[in-house]
Amino acid sequence: MVGAGISGAFTARELARDHSVAVLDRRAPLMGSTMASTALLQWEIDLPLTALGGRIGIAKARRAYARSWSAVQALKRIVEDDRIPCGLAERRSLYLAGDEYGHRALKTEAEARAAMDLPSEYLDGPACGKGSA
Repeated sequence: MVGAGISGAFTARELARDHSVAVLDRRAPLMGSTMASTALLQWEIDLPLTALGGRIGIAKARRAYARSWSAVQALKRIVEDDRIPCGLAERRSLYLAGDEYGHRALKTEAEARAAMDLPSEYLDGPACGKGSA
């Protein structure tokens, strides 16, 4: 495997199940672009589920979101199973209504995600004011 960043490390891990693997990199492991990244992992995709569905069809959009969710869950299992001391901490996302996606669009998005069993909760103005998020 050429590259000892996050992608190379996880690819090598998977290949090592059935093969002998050597990992080569000009830098020490995880000292290249991985080190310079935010290290923020999200199952959320750049486009909301409903918007993505409008572009590629709802079935494909749902599949993309489901795969992204599954990938993050798999990564969390790897960190736990291999006892990787990386400070992985789960955090929630918060979307606020604005010009591009107003409160109705956010409510529709939350409902679409909840229909897929993806964690989602719509908070109206009063709920946000109570700090329930």
